Amino acid sequence: MNETLEESEKAAQKFNLIADKLIFTGYCVVGCLASWATYRLLIKYLIRPFASTYRFLSNQSRDVA
Repeated sequence: MNETLEESEKAAQKFNLIADKLIFTGYCVVGCLASWATYRLLIKYLIRPFASTYRFLSNQSRDVA
């Protein structure tokens, strides 16, 4: 009986280790997707508009001069 309990305890520990690794992998995937989405949003709505506005204004001031 004790032997069966020890084997089931070892199996439970292995299962918990595998489950922890899968959870960590899921967190990594979600974190990477969130980082990529944040990068794309910053580029699309913050950096590119400022860069194009700066380019436009510098061209206008160069044309006036």
